[in-house]
Amino acid sequence: MRTAWLIVHDLIVNAAKHAYFDARSGEIKVKLSRIGSVANCVVLDNGSRPARALGREFEISNDLAKGLGGRIEHGFAAEFTSVVVAFHLSERERQASWSMAARRMRRPRRLKTNASVTPGSGAGLPDQIERPAAMRADPDSLRARPNERATLSRGPDVLGNLLSPSHRTDAL
Repeated sequence: MRTAWLIVHDLIVNAAKHAYFDARSGEIKVKLSRIGSVANCVVLDNGSRPARALGREFEISNDLAKGLGGRIEHGFAAEFTSVVVAFHLSERERQASWSMAARRMRRPRRLKTNASVTPGSGAGLPDQIERPAAMRADPDSLRARPNERATLSRGPDVLGNLLSPSHRTDAL
C-alpha cells in the first residue's frame, strides 16, 4: 500500500502544480473505492490542462502503477482534469479491508429529553429514536473466487458521468 500512497501523493502534487484554475478557487478531490480485489483511486481537479502529450510529470506514477500490476488513465476537459489509478490488492490487503468492513458499530446512545416533558405525551423528543442497525457485508461478495480474476475497470466506468464520450481520455 505504501507504493499506492506514493502514487496518490505524486498525482496530487502534479494537480496542484500544473492545473490551470483560470481565476477559480482550485479544488483537488481524491476518491478511493474498491470493487472485489481491485482498488480504484480517482484524483480530480477543477482546473484545465491544455490538450498536449503527457510529459514526464506522470512517468514516475505510471512506473509505480505498473509495478503494482495496475494502470493509470487520464481525462482532460475544459473544466476538469482527472486521473484514475486501478490496481489489484494483495491477499493481505483484501483481508485487512474485510476486517475493517466486518467491525461492529456501537449501539446508538439514548437521547436526553427535557425533564418537563413526560414520555409518551407526544411533545418534545421521543425517549428513544429507532435507528437502522448496521448490516454485515456478505463475505462471499468481497472475496475472489477460484478461477476468477477481477478485471480492471476502464476510466469512464470508474468516473461515471465525469468522463462522457465527448471528453478525450488518454490511457497509458
